[in-house]
Amino acid sequence: MKECEREQTAMKTQLFSTSRPLIVGLKGHFSMPARRVDLRRVVVFLTCLVFSGGLTGCVVSRATHDDALQRIQSLEAANRSLIIALDTAQTQRNHATHESTVPTDNRRLQDMLSRSATILHRQGGAWAIQYGDVPMMVMTSEQHDRIRIMAMVGEESLVKEANLPLLMQVNFDKALDARYALFQDKLWALYLHPLGSLSETGLTSALMQVANLVQTYGTTYSSSALQFQGDK
Repeated sequence: MKECEREQTAMKTQLFSTSRPLIVGLKGHFSMPARRVDLRRVVVFLTCLVFSGGLTGCVVSRATHDDALQRIQSLEAANRSLIIALDTAQTQRNHATHESTVPTDNRRLQDMLSRSATILHRQGGAWAIQYGDVPMMVMTSEQHDRIRIMAMVGEESLVKEANLPLLMQVNFDKALDARYALFQDKLWALYLHPLGSLSETGLTSALMQVANLVQTYGTTYSSSALQFQGDK
């Protein structure tokens, strides 16, 4: 009996001597100390309390002992998975925070473009790129904090046939962040944005929308599956 009480006292001290959580429920309802404990002591402690009436006895069967040990091993495995998931989430949050606080310039844009498209040529703040099967031009002005991404939809003959009122309507409800535009008697898909606040996610979305406007001209005239419906 004395040995059992000493074992329980030692186990309590080891389990509750620190407040740092090892296992944290989604709402913080359950926690254990971060210190790695001896599984044998955990088994003795739990089985004494659950199967022997609290602190009154310490005699348990082998089957009970093994079952408690298996449950605690499963708990430790779940805890390791939880810690890995929390560490991964924190790393992603840190990366997102860092990305949102670092302004984009031509040097950073070069790296971002190389991960999203094929760079064919660069001269200063102008790039010729290939996004899928759509050739594009990217132009920036660091001084004025602007970026322009554009892809040609068609030559002068297409402009003459274009339904300009329709394109204006499309720019309002289907083109989202990109839009159709006229320049030098050619029809373009165009995206405009401040350079410094353009994230890599935003750049990927911009390239996709410009490409979609080129590819859906004459059919759905849309830059994505989204469409502005107003308050209908």
